[in-house]
Amino acid sequence: MLKNLGWARWKQGRDSEALNILETAKELNPQRATAYCLIAQVKDERGDRLGALPFWKSCLNLAQPESPDDDSWIGLAQKRLSTTQISP
Repeated sequence: MLKNLGWARWKQGRDSEALNILETAKELNPQRATAYCLIAQVKDERGDRLGALPFWKSCLNLAQPESPDDDSWIGLAQKRLSTTQISP
């Protein structure tokens, strides 16, 4: 339920609240991909591509391909991880 509230806050443009709520969701259920995937998206949207990277990696590692929601996260995470350049 917290991940849904976090998503709603993000869509309302309340990014800081969204991140706090999604962090709580992640801590309560660290083996579910959704909170990681949403945190990565919020960070990306805020221009924090480097900060989003570990969340994209966790999103990809935890997502279950047999779940329709997770399957879409997998594709998005793969795309983001393949296009993000890290400078030395």
